[in-house]
Amino acid sequence: EKVEWKDYLDKGFNAHKDDDPETMVADGLSSEELEEYRKATKIMNEKLEKHFIFNFSDDAQVAPMIWGGYASDGCIVGIISGRVWT
Repeated sequence: EKVEWKDYLDKGFNAHKDDDPETMVADGLSSEELEEYRKATKIMNEKLEKHFIFNFSDDAQVAPMIWGGYASDGCIVGIISGRVWT
């Protein structure tokens, strides 16, 4: 999925585009964690091109996720994590 990391600067790369940062903190994300996500997102926005989220369909209950883009030398750079639907 193509994305623009500039659209995630206030909430962090791993949030849903429509998430509200205040609600995220109220739901258990610490202010410090939110700030770390914001810092990583800022770097990704400034240093990468062709931003993307690599994900699997909801049919896969356990799957990796990659948030990233392409560096100026053409290398793919990303942050990898996993998701689990319970």
